[in-house]
Amino acid sequence: MKRTILFAIFLCSAFAFSSEGKDTLLVGYAPAAPFIIEKEVGRLEGINVWLWKRVSEDLGLPYTMVRMNFSQMLDSLKAGNIDVCINPLTITSDRSKEMEFTDSFYASHSTIVVAKKSSFQKIKQFVQSFFQLNFLRGFLLLFFILMFFGILAWLFERRKNPQDFRPGAKGLWDGLWWSVVTLTTVGYGDKAPKTRMGKITALALCLQACYLFRA
Repeated sequence: MKRTILFAIFLCSAFAFSSEGKDTLLVGYAPAAPFIIEKEVGRLEGINVWLWKRVSEDLGLPYTMVRMNFSQMLDSLKAGNIDVCINPLTITSDRSKEMEFTDSFYASHSTIVVAKKSSFQKIKQFVQSFFQLNFLRGFLLLFFILMFFGILAWLFERRKNPQDFRPGAKGLWDGLWWSVVTLTTVGYGDKAPKTRMGKITALALCLQACYLFRA
């Protein structure tokens, strides 16, 4: 399973910086290789550090680096204790409501590793899935829908369309067969309603199929 993680840094615009009358931007960071690498006190390297230096030079923004704990950094940014955070951050909808991000410039494809299963274990797991409660509930619901519309179609069609919907128990099987073929959109065409109520039943079943497949 792959999960894409987007990283970004917070940047304050030069206009906002000048309008607040500040002399120096306070830039918060916490070591996070390879984006922020602290070689020694006051000496930083890494992707985000190089990018921030280039941006600050192009915009002519003086700044001071402030080392912080990552857990406190976002709260400090929202409280105004720092102006910029250059740490790698995952862009989420909640964070986007309170902070401004640059465009993402790095994507990491994370994977989850599990132990390899034998063929017997895979077959066993597949068979066991049919006896899980959620599967049984879904199966019973589907069977009820098929029987309900099949019986309705048989009741409406048995007198005026006995060729497709035979009387008696055989007709119930005809109705079930027709509802399965219709719901699964196979459409063999060997059985079709001819009465008005039978066609309305078919229309309702088709709409029900659209809802089920959408879900």
